[in-house]
Amino acid sequence: MTGLLRPGWILIGDWLAAGLLLAVVGCVFMFYEFLGILKWRTLGRELGLQKMSGVFFFKKVTGFKAGFAVTVQSAGTGGQAQIVVNGLGKIPNSLRIEPEKALDVAFWQAKIRIGEPKFDAAVKITGQEEEVLALLDSETRDPLVQAVASGGSTVKDGRICLMLQEMDDAADRLDGLIDLGQRLTLLRMEIPGRLVRNAASDPLPSVRLRNLEALQEKYPDCEDLPDVSRLMLKSEDPELRFAGARSLETEGLPAARELVLSDAAGDDLRRRALEWFLRQASREQISAVMAQLVENPPPALLPLLVEELEQHPLPPLLIQLLAAMDLLSDEMVLALARAAAWRPGGASEEILLRLLGRDNVEIRIEAAKALGQIGTARAVEPLLALTTGLLASPSVKEAAREAVARIQSRLGDAEAGRLSLAVPAEGEGALSLPVEERPGGELSLPPREAISGEPDSNN
Repeated sequence: MTGLLRPGWILIGDWLAAGLLLAVVGCVFMFYEFLGILKWRTLGRELGLQKMSGVFFFKKVTGFKAGFAVTVQSAGTGGQAQIVVNGLGKIPNSLRIEPEKALDVAFWQAKIRIGEPKFDAAVKITGQEEEVLALLDSETRDPLVQAVASGGSTVKDGRICLMLQEMDDAADRLDGLIDLGQRLTLLRMEIPGRLVRNAASDPLPSVRLRNLEALQEKYPDCEDLPDVSRLMLKSEDPELRFAGARSLETEGLPAARELVLSDAAGDDLRRRALEWFLRQASREQISAVMAQLVENPPPALLPLLVEELEQHPLPPLLIQLLAAMDLLSDEMVLALARAAAWRPGGASEEILLRLLGRDNVEIRIEAAKALGQIGTARAVEPLLALTTGLLASPSVKEAAREAVARIQSRLGDAEAGRLSLAVPAEGEGALSLPVEERPGGELSLPPREAISGEPDSNN
């Protein structure tokens, strides 16, 4: 026990040694703090930022430069620093720009694309589309890619931020961020004018198109929109010509017509141009375009052509579509059958007779109904063939029987020599008909008693 007791003078010495050690450590800290203060004050003078605050590893210099509030602050013990340029409301708060990440691309993260593939692949931008397009003119895109994709800067909440690993180039980097901040400065009232300028002058047609579309959607009453749209009609790019035509409505119809008839325009654009043309043009203008399309109907336009035929049947187009029928989907074929029912004549009947052989039950029913409206004696035998067979669809049989009856009722008293048709009852089996030619070229079918042994009620 007594061995653990130490004399008082030794204890005093221990305390003095500890105090001396603390004093040395304190001096070291004070020395480094002095060096830090000197370094940050020097940095502040180099950057034009006069106010310094913070202690130890949490120092920062602040100030104003070119109308922006600038903060440079330490960010760790390794000498890193962060530069923040606050736009003070001049940079849109909704605007967010950061380097594109592989994960964002893989998961198709939403972002705004301005129409320049290289730029769109380098940066990820979100915010209000019209603001983004108005800001990112050809003079801004390259500096933005260098600052963000290459330099690691980000834009968020109206501020531009950059993390520096070393302070040596802080002055140059800050100047670059200030320049970027000036390029990203935007007032709401400036947006329409900037969109007009970009649509009219950007070197890339795809960027011009994006700006024009934003102008049409967000600012349709802009007084400069008609002028820039007319400028688009002179462009060599077909998408720009169509965008200008849409904005000019009836004034743009000639340009849209030219695109519809141009093989060089591409299938998708021709389809969109025709769809718009059919909504805007007069019946005379539509008929003139259709007359040219029927010479060689483009497959991409067939759905719209068939849809137009449903509303306004055109005999020449029906004839041309007959040759292209194998390219049509079942839905288009149904529409074609309905269109043919509107227009009696050889072309319509030929289409409907061919449709009787389609696999789709609904198509055969629609074709039979249409033949009941416009069919001649030529249609009777193919229709009668559908009324027999144990495996045939009952709905098809019924439609075919009704069609034959309608043809008999419609043509029986009108044709020279009278037309007599026999329709078999359900379950009578297959029907074989001898057909004889009458002097007038009409079709004569034997009466019912010759087929089934029953009296013919129609004779």
